[in-house]
Amino acid sequence: MLQTQIKGPNAIAAMESVCTADVGGLVPNSGCLSLFTNKKGGIYDDLIVNKIDDEQLYIVSNASMEDQDFGILTEATQKHNSTLEKINASLIAVQGPKAVQILQAGTGVDLSQVFFMEGRKLSLFGIENIRLTRCGYTGEDGFELSIPSGLSLKSFSEN
Repeated sequence: MLQTQIKGPNAIAAMESVCTADVGGLVPNSGCLSLFTNKKGGIYDDLIVNKIDDEQLYIVSNASMEDQDFGILTEATQKHNSTLEKINASLIAVQGPKAVQILQAGTGVDLSQVFFMEGRKLSLFGIENIRLTRCGYTGEDGFELSIPSGLSLKSFSEN
């Protein structure tokens, strides 16, 4: 998956110029499924946009559409004087009836209080700065974990 972030006082305006979401209406650390659209209302791709705060957004879109999606975001951020950055991280989905139980063992954050489409940065199994978002396309409860690059799956599983 392509993970990007937009920063700056016009981050929300930049994102709302290219997708269908009411990003400004999201509460901090929440997100929603949305669509990149063209000027005629046609759909380019789907994405998840997360509002970290009023000046920082975290976006996940399809890796197979990376060039197109990054181009759309680049144009929007340039027009709205915002900063766009690719996030160098791996995205791992942990889903199913035991997802909460498995991950809860590795963090002091009460995951029962992280609701659908909410996210936060946390420490998980001793690894700092993991972005956890409660979401999933499978219909099962679960989480997506954005894990900083440079960590191997071995170092993650050893914790």
